[in-house]
Amino acid sequence: MGIFTIAGVLEGFYGKPWSWAQRRAVMEHCVPAGLPWYAWAPKGDPLHRAEWREPFGQVELDGFADLLTIPGLRLCIALSPGIEPGEVEDDAAAIVEKLAPVISLVEAAAGGDPYTPLIMLAFDDLAPVDPDEDQLSVDDRARQHGQMVAAVAMALEGRAQFAVIPAHYAGVEPTDYLQTLSAELPPDVLVGWTGRLVVNERIDAVEAEAFADAVDGRALLLWDNYPVNDALLKSRLFLHPLQQRDSYLSEFCPAYFANAGVQPHLSLPALLSAGVFCETGDSGEVWDEFDEPVQLALLAEACEGVELFRLAQLATVGGDPKALDDLWWWLERLEVLELSGPMGEESKPWTDQISQEAQVCLIAVDLLEREADDPEVPALVTDLLVRWPLVRRSKVSVFGPRFEATPQLTVDRTGAWKVVGNPIQRDRNATDVLCVGAIELHSL
Repeated sequence: MGIFTIAGVLEGFYGKPWSWAQRRAVMEHCVPAGLPWYAWAPKGDPLHRAEWREPFGQVELDGFADLLTIPGLRLCIALSPGIEPGEVEDDAAAIVEKLAPVISLVEAAAGGDPYTPLIMLAFDDLAPVDPDEDQLSVDDRARQHGQMVAAVAMALEGRAQFAVIPAHYAGVEPTDYLQTLSAELPPDVLVGWTGRLVVNERIDAVEAEAFADAVDGRALLLWDNYPVNDALLKSRLFLHPLQQRDSYLSEFCPAYFANAGVQPHLSLPALLSAGVFCETGDSGEVWDEFDEPVQLALLAEACEGVELFRLAQLATVGGDPKALDDLWWWLERLEVLELSGPMGEESKPWTDQISQEAQVCLIAVDLLEREADDPEVPALVTDLLVRWPLVRRSKVSVFGPRFEATPQLTVDRTGAWKVVGNPIQRDRNATDVLCVGAIELHSL
């Protein structure tokens, strides 16, 4: 057993949900890798959010039943019943009726390996309360959320365990909403939390303890938004291992879920590294778990661009010959980078862009090594001026951020969402640095 009581994969992104085959493929990798729990919470599926009262159809029930044939898999079902809520009793009854067939599937499939499924009631990302309109107050809404969780938990007592994702799911400070919600919840309900921010480079135990205090000392469910790449992050791919997660988080967060990316197979490198963290408390590289480890590692670096940007700066500022040699090595491989199978299909927008930008960068590196009186320089500069603007118009991000926004949001003591620091990353793209350097070198 790892450091968390519950550890798993969360399909909780906005956008097109995974297929049932994709869910199975992901969990067949993740269950034996320290992430046995699968949380069904696709924002784009009407049955999760927009039509949360509607019962699951046979397709969904068959899908859940198929997942439950994976040895060791544990199931979490999330519903988002905060959209157009009605009376608490009626809504709770609708939730219980909807969940009962899935819970029965779990009970039938468990056999000699019984466990209690997890039910997650998610009130995240609701429309804010407008005091000028005839709506529930913040306190009323919190009370309603807590009472709904309590009513469902009472109706399913002994058949499920429960977690709630509060409307205030990020931050470290107490709010009136959190205090009112906590007062209504049964004692063993987990409270969801994403960290100090919605998306975090680092999450530590001190922050977790502060949020636990804000919800009356309750145990937390850590909803870790890595490697998710929806909404503001949809141009990005996050393949690097999970980093900067405090091993002492489990003291306050007995449950950990990694929110997967839109691309299921490309989420696996980061997810498997999260499994290592959940098992040992340390992060680790997992490239060797895949058929094409070198290509995956190259893709990860090309998408983030940290090393390429560093080399580009060295090559353009001082003409560092070692940096130029290293750039040749990287770019010649990235120009022809391809992955096979499902990963190849999912990564194609990025590998196509990587190839195009690598070709442009190779022209720039060539120019950086040429003397000003070289007769081929004018043609190369012209070629660069034609091709560089074209690659800058891509919908996907590679070789480092040109202009990227990140959801650096938190909830303050008043319950208001606030932007923290600078949510914009820009001017850290290796292609742009190399092109500017090469053109300026050969301009009169």
